[in-house]
Amino acid sequence: MNDKLLTLRTIYENEKVSQRDIAREIDISLGKTNSIFKELVDEGLIEKNNNYKVTKSGINILENYKVDNAVILASGMGLKLAPSTYDIPKSFIEVDGETLIERQIKQLKEKGINDITIMVGFLKEKFEPLIDKYNVKLIYNNEYQEKNTLATLIHAKDEILNKNTYICVSDVYMKNNIFHRYEFEPYYTSVFLEEVKNDWQFITNSKSEILGVIEGGKDAYCMLGHAFFTKDFSETFLQLAERYYKLPQTDKFFWEDVLVRNFEILPVMYAYRQKKETVYEFDTLKDLNRHIDDSKAAGSFPYDYVAKIFGCRNEDIRDVVCINNGMTNNTYKFGIGGNTLDSFVCRVVRDDTNKFVNRVDEKIVYEKLLTSNLDIFETVLAFDEKTGTKISKFFENATRVDIKNEVEMKNVMGLYRNFHNLNIKIAVKIDVFDKINECLTLLKKNKIVNPFDDFDDIYKRAEEINRLIKKYNRPNTLTHGNASPQNILVVDGQYKMIDFEYAGMSDPLYDIALFAVYADMNYENAFKLLDYYMSVKSSDDKIFENITKKDARDLVICYMALTSLYNCVWAICRASLSNADYGYFDIRMYRYFKEMHKYLNEKGLV
Repeated sequence: MNDKLLTLRTIYENEKVSQRDIAREIDISLGKTNSIFKELVDEGLIEKNNNYKVTKSGINILENYKVDNAVILASGMGLKLAPSTYDIPKSFIEVDGETLIERQIKQLKEKGINDITIMVGFLKEKFEPLIDKYNVKLIYNNEYQEKNTLATLIHAKDEILNKNTYICVSDVYMKNNIFHRYEFEPYYTSVFLEEVKNDWQFITNSKSEILGVIEGGKDAYCMLGHAFFTKDFSETFLQLAERYYKLPQTDKFFWEDVLVRNFEILPVMYAYRQKKETVYEFDTLKDLNRHIDDSKAAGSFPYDYVAKIFGCRNEDIRDVVCINNGMTNNTYKFGIGGNTLDSFVCRVVRDDTNKFVNRVDEKIVYEKLLTSNLDIFETVLAFDEKTGTKISKFFENATRVDIKNEVEMKNVMGLYRNFHNLNIKIAVKIDVFDKINECLTLLKKNKIVNPFDDFDDIYKRAEEINRLIKKYNRPNTLTHGNASPQNILVVDGQYKMIDFEYAGMSDPLYDIALFAVYADMNYENAFKLLDYYMSVKSSDDKIFENITKKDARDLVICYMALTSLYNCVWAICRASLSNADYGYFDIRMYRYFKEMHKYLNEKGLV
């Protein structure tokens, strides 16, 4: 790379930098650094007072190489850490108190790169708040499920062509800010790794020009992190990329697959060498443990407990990855020793969650489900009633239910009907209005003020709805209590229910209402769920004894209203006690209550 321009840029970024520091920074000899300094002074590009300073002429030279923008690739499902059945993009993992993607956005902006485009696909709605927070742009890649990053780059081509552009990946952590306001040559970040594993190792010449790559090895500089495209490079590269994109056999291509196949015909690309532990890619829990924020408990995988359950050593526990950082729990996938056929899931509960859940009761539920002989539940292998840690078999090839798919919703409602018809009895009862009051009592005890000015009026409306529910004197059976689409898995065409930590005795219609709320459905779609549920053939019709279809609909709306209000005060309570940030969740649930109450009011029910 151009050592003279790199030296000029380094002085621009830090006027107090020494020649020795620059030699170490750009990996040249001290003698060569001294020679470059003399040239820059002679050409009037830097001047020396107490320190060296870039002159106006020097800045004019640098301005020819100004970075125009950055494109962050964040469309994918992050299958290395999370299967598509879970609800957090890999780039939203928190490290040292900030998400990976927000840290990268901040680092770009620190260097004056304010034109930032994020390519989104999977869970695109999670990225929307970044628009207001950082003034970034989002572009939706509608091929994210079928194709890899080559397609993502093609969808971003208008943001790349004729620009000097950073091509960034959203799921890396950069310890230091290695972006710059000025860049001079196309490059790919190159990080020193002792164990190369499946990564691509760069083959370079003495000038750091990339000649090719090989897979695997030891003690080598590897392709890891962001790349930089100059205008000339992107013009040639995008022409090649579009040719590959149109081929049917390249659906799974990364954009780098085009790069490594064409180094000989592309403009020269350099390896931008970084020291060990400067850039991290988190593929497994071991990669993440040293850096993840304590509040996310990523280091809390219970090696000792798992080893005890399986009768093995800690070091026999392999391939541990965090597959879900949820609101209340962390979930890890892992394997044991040489057994490559079976994988397992360990749910680790965050400490404050146990204030809301009785783990002894949860254990009883799993024991009851085990006696049902129905293959519709997760297989729980171990459960610690003190901590709430749970180990289950991992469902391979599990997918998320599609709430817009009528056939799948019919199957899901059939699943709940079969579950409710088991007529399992336990001592725990669910009264959602009591749950609201429990949270309010906890808020009062901790002197936490409810943020909603009209809450007193809302609470009175909730009391009205609760009185209406009580009039129906509904039958109770074991309900899931957290009937979210996230807790239904489709495994090889079979539907499974998981995570019964909030289960208890309640009206079966309560689960339907919960599902509708968590799926963000309006009352019309909720009524469709009820129709699907009622259409299931059942030998036991006690669920709908002495109740009309209209009354059943009204009850579902009542439960939806109280459930959303409970979710609201629950989120306020949890956030206040644990400093967690649930974003817009409490406001959304508050609004949901008002919408359901409006429906009941218009029907003259409250």
